[in-house]
Amino acid sequence: MKVFWDLTEDDLIKQHYLDQNGIETLIKLLPNRNYNGIKARANLLNLKRKIVYTKDENFFSIPNVINCAISGLIATDGCIGDPRKKSGYRLSIGLNIKDISILESIKSYTNYNGKFLFQTVNTTIKNYRKPTSPEYHYTSKMVTLAFYNAKRWCDDLDKNWNITPRKTLNLKAPNITETEHVLAYFSGAVCGDGTIYLQNINNRLTIDLLGTFEFLSFFKNKFDILIPYPIDSQVRQERRGSNIFTYRISGSKAFILAKMVLCLNIPRLDRKWDIARNYINLIENSSGLHSKFIFNLKSGLSENVIAFLKQYNQPIIIPPVAPTSIKVLKALEFARSKNPYCNKSLLVI
Repeated sequence: MKVFWDLTEDDLIKQHYLDQNGIETLIKLLPNRNYNGIKARANLLNLKRKIVYTKDENFFSIPNVINCAISGLIATDGCIGDPRKKSGYRLSIGLNIKDISILESIKSYTNYNGKFLFQTVNTTIKNYRKPTSPEYHYTSKMVTLAFYNAKRWCDDLDKNWNITPRKTLNLKAPNITETEHVLAYFSGAVCGDGTIYLQNINNRLTIDLLGTFEFLSFFKNKFDILIPYPIDSQVRQERRGSNIFTYRISGSKAFILAKMVLCLNIPRLDRKWDIARNYINLIENSSGLHSKFIFNLKSGLSENVIAFLKQYNQPIIIPPVAPTSIKVLKALEFARSKNPYCNKSLLVI
């Protein structure tokens, strides 16, 4: 890398720097110079680029499935600048570079002409449940999409989803009620601070989401009404003395919920949701499953769930019961008919 600048390089910077794609052009013309070097040299030459970033100012004004999904991502992995500070009304979303596709979708949906910021970040992870365990350090390449002069957006995010600056420990429930909007918001939140995986013991589909108690209780209350049985969900405290909790959904309830989320045509991280998609395909194409899962799956198909899936032409295909489980399934269905909230011991096979 060259240290000193010559007059030829200065002339090229003066000629191209103020163009719309001036820095990209200069990087090609000056292979021995990088982005930051060219920008610093231009500042010394008193060259100031007047860049006007534009976006759809009304994008978050009225909730819909698209902006609900993006709002969920902002609520968990986004950052809203404090208007009292230098950053002003700035909204940014930072993700690992392998997830740049969802940021490209957001940029397209919002008609934004800004650019991505790439950087390398050093991260330290500590296990708060086991304070004596060693810390984990790693380096990752990140990409950030930042929106400037976003006062209208910040106001709408506060009005419709209660997303405000310094939200990590104070995130509240959103002001949305429609099932599609809640599912889209949940999908976006899982893309940010959620995990989808199969439990090692019994291969149960499990969805975990981190957040405040009020934020997670909103989803639990909504989904317990939508899918009242089985009760395979809980909110538990993640860190002692902190307002960080985990909402966990597993089993057939997670199966049904994932099926409904995947009906929506919204931006999402396929890296996460493909785990649920592949699991659903595996179950629906199975030649025979355990009676307990089939029983819970049938019990979870409420009228609202069936109507929702029918609306999107995505009915749940219930596979046959494995031959050895048919008698047990009949016993469970009999117990269920006698008592809708039958003892859990009856469900243990």
